[in-house]
Amino acid sequence: MEKIRTYDIEKIDELFEILRGWEKVFLLVVTQNFVLEIQDKFPSGFYAHGYLNFHDKKTSIGGHLSVSKIKKILLVEGIMFGRKSCSIKFYSENDDEIFSIYVPRDENKELIPECLESFNNL
Repeated sequence: MEKIRTYDIEKIDELFEILRGWEKVFLLVVTQNFVLEIQDKFPSGFYAHGYLNFHDKKTSIGGHLSVSKIKKILLVEGIMFGRKSCSIKFYSENDDEIFSIYVPRDENKELIPECLESFNNL
């Protein structure tokens, strides 16, 4: 059974700062025809021209996020492929998923304890 909590959208910058403290994140972007998966450090960024611009040479994750289009953040716990899964899902005003951040796993496919603890404290 899934457990879903709502995260305060007003604290999104605080959330991104917390994610930067994780060893790595598992970033998932799903479109109709493509599932993009990236595991790396969450990038630092700056606001300009209506976007949060991720330009951080310490990570392969980069791009431009229209934070104002994010209308809902959900913290989701459940079972995926027989294992516990924890994710942070970002949604638009149309309830379309923009992207998700999953608690990453170690080489034994176990959730990284420090990241899981941080997720549980959100």
